[in-house]
Amino acid sequence: MRDDDIFGGVIVSISGIHEEDGFVRDNVQGEISKALGKLSRVMEVTDFSMHVRKYHEEGNRAKYSVHGKIITAESEFYAEDFAWELEKAVKGLLDKLEKEMLRHAEKAKDHGRAH
Repeated sequence: MRDDDIFGGVIVSISGIHEEDGFVRDNVQGEISKALGKLSRVMEVTDFSMHVRKYHEEGNRAKYSVHGKIITAESEFYAEDFAWELEKAVKGLLDKLEKEMLRHAEKAKDHGRAH
């Protein structure tokens, strides 16, 4: 996955990750690919974007802030997470986005039953 790439029909845009180690970038991109595959089964995902910001650098450690957005045919979902390891922050972000999408899908299903 490059900065702007297409994964299974989903346009993926990632910024702020260029300076990270190749191994870390590959792990992050693998998590994103796995999550998009899973989330695409919940609803039709068209776009995924994520911005990474590194701050509070202390020696070889830094805190990461990640902000993400998923656009589907039905709605847009936003989340953010923070952690001392980029992989953990990304995993937290993806988990939050998944919960939002599942909550939305459940509400839509319940709303359909009520009518």
